[in-house]
Amino acid sequence: MSRRREEQASSLDLLLGPMCNTFGGILFIAILLVILSHTAGSAVVDEKQRGERARRELQVTEQNAELVRLQQEALNLARILQRHPPANTNTSPPVVPLVALQSMQASNAVILTDVEKQRLSLLQLRQEADQLKKAMENRFATKADLERQMAQLDKQYQTASKKEVRTLRLPRLHDVNKRTVFMAVKGGRLCPISDISKANEWRRGYDTTYVTVEAGPHHETVSLRPALGQHIEAGSEREGVFQQMLANVDSKAEYISFMVDPDSFAEFNYVKNVAIKAGFEYIWAPSEGSIRIVKAESVDAL
Repeated sequence: MSRRREEQASSLDLLLGPMCNTFGGILFIAILLVILSHTAGSAVVDEKQRGERARRELQVTEQNAELVRLQQEALNLARILQRHPPANTNTSPPVVPLVALQSMQASNAVILTDVEKQRLSLLQLRQEADQLKKAMENRFATKADLERQMAQLDKQYQTASKKEVRTLRLPRLHDVNKRTVFMAVKGGRLCPISDISKANEWRRGYDTTYVTVEAGPHHETVSLRPALGQHIEAGSEREGVFQQMLANVDSKAEYISFMVDPDSFAEFNYVKNVAIKAGFEYIWAPSEGSIRIVKAESVDAL
């Protein structure tokens, strides 16, 4: 009996050994697979992050180039203003084109503002790129957090790229040997400042029906009377003040100086296009409130 029991115990020991070895091998293989899959996933995430960082740096470089170009344009415009001051001629006393100068200065200020906005946008992009770089260097950042940050940045870039870009053209100074006829566009209405009731007038006075005039030693201050003038719409040039301007102003001897209120640029564009088709030269300047007209060698100029 004792010999039989010993044989049974020995057989169980022989069976238990292979079973333990098999189970240990399975555990080793499973642990090895988990380690390999984790390493492969980290490599894919790092490669995506490096590609996204390179793309952001390229966009920052392009923004730098655009900022330099805008600054160079602003410098070129400033040089044009210095090189072309108003010139005097002996044939007739010229009109001092301060309206054109004011218009150029206003447009130049708009361009400089756009340059400053572009510079601030570039600084913001650099800050965001630095934040993304720090996030990639942080080993504790999860893949989901990085993907969410990159999606937000992509959305911001797409929104910025869809913004409208304004193209500004500055008026150019040139010698003017014509007399000035002043008109105003305010509140959607066309108002004559100069008296355009008659044709072929060498020196036009002021139309006091539409304006009040306060005389000074070297200038005159003109104020528009409220709620007067012709409402501008399609076809307005066939009647009223608009038709009178086209009929009585001599395009060969006179040009039109428009004073435009900020609320009436659409109406001014319509009046301007009709005047150009009729053969008139013009200048314009933004204006709010009273208008100061300076006396320069017996010729009016703003």
